[in-house]
Amino acid sequence: MKQTTRWLPMLLCLAALLGLVTGCGGKEGPPASSDTQPAVTQGDNWNITLPDRDLELKTFRILGRDGGGNTMFTNFEFDADADGTLMNDAVFSRNESLETRYNFVVEYSSSDNVNEDVQVLYGAEEDAYDLVIYQVSKVQPHASTGYLTDLYSLPWLDFGAPCWNETANAQLSMLNRLYFTTSDYLLLDKNRTYLNIYNRELARDHGLGYLEDIVKDGSWTYERFLEVEELLTLELDGVDGHSANDGFGLVMDSYNAFVPFVYGGGLRLSSKTDDDLLELTGNDGRATDIIAEALRITCDENMAMFCNDYNNNWAIANDTFYARRALITTTFLSVFDTSMGEKCDFEYGFLPFPKLEQSQDAYYTVPDTQHSQVFAVPVFVQDKDFAGYVLELFSEASTHTTLEVFYEQKCKLQNSYDQLCADMLDLIFANVVYDAVLVGDFGGLCSLLKVELPSKKLNIYSGMYRSRSATAEAELEKLIAAYQSR
Repeated sequence: MKQTTRWLPMLLCLAALLGLVTGCGGKEGPPASSDTQPAVTQGDNWNITLPDRDLELKTFRILGRDGGGNTMFTNFEFDADADGTLMNDAVFSRNESLETRYNFVVEYSSSDNVNEDVQVLYGAEEDAYDLVIYQVSKVQPHASTGYLTDLYSLPWLDFGAPCWNETANAQLSMLNRLYFTTSDYLLLDKNRTYLNIYNRELARDHGLGYLEDIVKDGSWTYERFLEVEELLTLELDGVDGHSANDGFGLVMDSYNAFVPFVYGGGLRLSSKTDDDLLELTGNDGRATDIIAEALRITCDENMAMFCNDYNNNWAIANDTFYARRALITTTFLSVFDTSMGEKCDFEYGFLPFPKLEQSQDAYYTVPDTQHSQVFAVPVFVQDKDFAGYVLELFSEASTHTTLEVFYEQKCKLQNSYDQLCADMLDLIFANVVYDAVLVGDFGGLCSLLKVELPSKKLNIYSGMYRSRSATAEAELEKLIAAYQSR
């Protein structure tokens, strides 16, 4: 998803869903069939560059994830009934409009164990799904084994279109092939991307104004974050010693939240070579400084709260934030689907993770290394022309329909759309770091960042990294060899 301005009122968005329009583009694809008609631009809300086609009632088959009782892990963006709720109505209307105009059918299935289900199908070389939604932590083995299509070779996909994220594609590719990625069509990945939410009212009460202003002028650094955090660390309960009933600058759901803070400052466990191969870079000279600063921000128990440190009470960070005793909470947008919508009664704003220093070129974050998602097209799909066309169709159509509704739900404050919230989400989503060594926990390096360091609260990174890097290197070489043998 490229950065864009999101201002569209919901009535216009939903009106667009009821009257699908298309726009011409210089897109290359297979030769047009006799039923292909020139596209006509009739409005601003839909930016579909594909030519009109009659898809002859073919079925676009999707397999997504069923998170069971954990709704935050369940795909909601591919199929829904119209039930009066914004998101379900948007999904239903988008699907119905596209199916009617292009004459095809969407068939959505879900599983609580996508990988095991498709592994059986791949073993039988069965053409069962056109699109499979993977947890980002589980997709790599299927890509390196040869089960997934190189999306760069798929007809119709236009990776220069605004619905695709060029930064994500560059990070997720291997040997200049792209076997899995995301677009504006997929929303659960955005729901499970780390970000910070802050209490604007609390910030104003302490003379801080809008913290977004610091972000926009490029000076939201570790140092500035620490200054703000210290200011809001307050003795409130009248009892000696800092307790859960006092005020905190920062609260976090778990030790996992340590990871986006170090990645925000520029730490990377791996990077890409000129040949589009991965190499270990986790101890590049700045790593120790980054770790030290992140420990100061997150591991001073007087200023910051990890739920793990309170007998694994996973609700305590949210409860402290909603009680107005914490300025900033590190979390996911999926919190809106659970507690945020019900318990947050104050004005809030979104913030990226701070930089190590102001000269850093961008603000960075990471996906939930376990539950965020990407999608892929199985290599066994016979009609790749159809699969590519419909995937591009949905990706382009979703930008100003379901993605707009997703923003609307997260950025609506006091019954009005908050553009500042939307701008921050654009900034955050524009620079999500997909690090294969982190997500794959090569050599236990991810565990080092999200377990050992925040639990011990000591800067033992350098020594621990050296002790694990040989294993990580061997695992990385094995992965690269698998891709090179394809």
